[in-house]
Amino acid sequence: MGNEKKKSSGTRASVLHSQSLDELKASAAQLQEQLFKMKMQHSTGQLANTASIGIARKELARIKTIETLKTMKTAK
Repeated sequence: MGNEKKKSSGTRASVLHSQSLDELKASAAQLQEQLFKMKMQHSTGQLANTASIGIARKELARIKTIETLKTMKTAK
């Protein structure tokens, strides 16, 4: 019962930590573009799954946080 794993549609943090800074920046740019498209679809009533906007925002925040951590680590 308590052993079920929560399904996540986003990327795991451990996978993001293993990516390079350039890969993270590319992922963030791609996700921002995708988020923009989803917002446009939502405003025109074409987006079926509105929860995907929140998921994408959290994923983008996760990527940017790891990006900042890596930048701070290399600055030391």
